[in-house]
Parts: sequence; structure tokens; C-alpha cells
Amino acid sequence: MDAFHYLLTVLPLSLGGFDPAPALIAAVFLANPAVRKPRASVLTFGAVLIGGTAVWGLVLSKVVGERIRDIPWHEILHVLLHSGLWTVALKLAIAAGLLVYAVISFRKRGREKEEKTRTAAGLIAVALGFIALVTSDVPFVATVALSSHQPFAVQVVGLSLWAIISQVPLFALCVAVALGQHGAFARWLEKVWTRVRPVVGVLIPAACALAALGLIVDVVVHLVLVA
Repeated sequence: MDAFHYLLTVLPLSLGGFDPAPALIAAVFLANPAVRKPRASVLTFGAVLIGGTAVWGLVLSKVVGERIRDIPWHEILHVLLHSGLWTVALKLAIAAGLLVYAVISFRKRGREKEEKTRTAAGLIAVALGFIALVTSDVPFVATVALSSHQPFAVQVVGLSLWAIISQVPLFALCVAVALGQHGAFARWLEKVWTRVRPVVGVLIPAACALAALGLIVDVVVHLVLVA
């Protein structure tokens, strides 16, 4: 894959890793009157999270990127999805996981805990936690694998794009902070999320439940045809 097509592929993958949570945490932090130097802390938070994600991706692409890329994923999936009992077991396990996630997500909707971070050190710890969590993000892992065969400069651009786009609310908030316009932006961000959160809290569990139902129906049809 050449550099142009690699960067084109990174764009949808970065959208797959989209996460507004860090921006909301930063907005709450800015609004807290007890915090000293909130602007500097939020800018540091953004730099550590976005920059750290890109650097972590570069490290992984050098260390394990080629190994991930060389795994015959298509063959593995073909075997798993066309091997009788294994097919049934795998699909039921995925369906069960989706249903559990759907139930937990639905029950938690509208009951998010208030962010307790009150210090700059706590905010940095949160940033490092998000960097650690991104390792389990499938779009991030896919980007790392694709980056492994690219020149270093292209890797830097691609993984930086992934980090910025996946954290575009936080990036925009940091730009607003740097320009001294963060107050209005933070209020707008919280207002938008307050309106969107109830819908997201229903759509995500519903989508997971539908996917699980589809897998269960597929298993039933498979068993009926085999019988």
C-alpha cells in the first residue's frame, strides 16, 4: 500500500476510534474554580493524550506491527466461521457478550459519575490511562499494523492523524484554550453532549442487542438446516 492510500485508510479507522470522553473531562476540569492554572493543565493533558497516542502507535508499529499484519486473519476467520460446532459456539459467545454489554450500557445510561479529577497530576494520569486503553481499540491496532510497512515520516503523519481525529473534540478544545476562547466552547461541548447522550445511551445498547439477535437467529437457522 502506498502512502496516499495508507493515509486514506487511516481516516475511517480514526473515526472508528472516536472518543469524546477526554474532551468532556477537560471541559469539566476547566469549569472547576478550585483548580489552579486550568488552561495550562488542559493543554498538557491534550498534548500528552494526543501526542502520547501517536508515539505509542509508532512504538507498537516498530515492535509488533509486522507480526500483526502477517497474521492470516482471513484464514482464521474462515476456519472459525465454517467449522460446524465451533461456528455455533463462537457466534453464541459473541452474542452473549453483546447482550451483556447492551444490558450494562442500557442500565448505566444517564448515570455517569461526575469526574473527580481535581489536580493537574490527576489529569495526566487520566491521559496515560486513555493511552493504555487505546491498545485494545481495534481501529488503532489496525492502523498500527498498516503503519508497519510505511516509511517513518509517513507513519508519523498517519498515526498523528489517527490520534487527532479520534480525539477531535479534545483537539478543538485545546485550540480554543490556546486562543483564549475555551469558555464558550466548553459550555457548547457540554450542552451538545447533554442533548446527545440520552440518544447514544439507547442506540448503542440497541445496536448491540440487534447484532446479538442476528447471531442467535443465524445459529438457530444453522442448527435447523444441519438437523
